[in-house]
Amino acid sequence: MWTAIGGLVSSHINTNIQVIRREIALELNTKQQKIHDSSFKEAVSVCYAVVFDAILAEVLRLVRSGKGVFVVMKNASEQKRLSESLAIKGIDRIHSITSKTPINYTPKSKKKLDVIITTIKYDTGYSITGLYTMVTSVYFSNQSTRTQLDARINRIGQINKYVEYITIHCGLLTYVMNRYDKIRSEADALKGFGNMVECSKQQCNI
Repeated sequence: MWTAIGGLVSSHINTNIQVIRREIALELNTKQQKIHDSSFKEAVSVCYAVVFDAILAEVLRLVRSGKGVFVVMKNASEQKRLSESLAIKGIDRIHSITSKTPINYTPKSKKKLDVIITTIKYDTGYSITGLYTMVTSVYFSNQSTRTQLDARINRIGQINKYVEYITIHCGLLTYVMNRYDKIRSEADALKGFGNMVECSKQQCNI
């Protein structure tokens, strides 16, 4: 079960393009909540599993409504999985960004794409002004990375009057997102998880 929560509107000071931010808060079911509460590692795992399904559903909804979508995934494995899942659903105009496949997709690009998928690892070196909607989740990253990803669609060359950022989250990720609203470093965001099991990024595969 998931519900959209409001919309915050602001203006990007460099481009003067209206920025619309929307959150989709997911609710864990009883079984998922029990797993979530067992440890930090399990909380991360179950949250991203739930988020993946919601990202897929939201991207499908947007594409079928006529919008192209720029999607940020956690890692290359999830990027590939999303691309394959979309293809199964009949969405085949997809480009996945890697170190070998950057892209500058503009309103004048001849090849039309429905979905462009990147990971938090690839936040610079390309432009996506041909799209104006970004779907993402809450990833363990620094503010610079998040700002750079936002700027892939909100930059000179964007001809739409607004850009839209849709962030999907649940459980622990909601807590992290709220912390990111107040602070700018990953280290501080990871403080305060109370009695949850401490775990490095490598151990948690995040």
